Amino acid sequence: MKRAKTLCAGLVFWGLIGLAAPFAHAADLSGIWLAKFEIPNQGGMDELTLVLKKADKSYTGIISHSVGYIPKDTPLTNVKLVDNELSFSFKAMGGTLELAVKLTVAGNKMTGQMEMPDNSFPVEFIKKS
Repeated sequence: MKRAKTLCAGLVFWGLIGLAAPFAHAADLSGIWLAKFEIPNQGGMDELTLVLKKADKSYTGIISHSVGYIPKDTPLTNVKLVDNELSFSFKAMGGTLELAVKLTVAGNKMTGQMEMPDNSFPVEFIKKS
């Protein structure tokens, strides 16, 4: 009898977990994200502004650079969010340079790498409140 109660309680518990799973969703990344970083071999600090918008099961967005290498409202391409990994690409330097970004999302921070054809460097975005 005790074993049957334990089995029944376990089935109820796992059944409730199974029902709740579809309603558990990741944090919404929509909003403005800022990154301050130093470009290798350039010196000085730069700032990126990333704006993300929820679109169906993924995101769309734009990015810009404080110095202007990435024009204002440059669209993101290849935007993918899998679990807590966000990746996207965009063009800079008048469309002649493609950059790829891979970030790990943790609350109001996203950290990872920005990759250029011959170089990569760390980047951290903080969500603007």
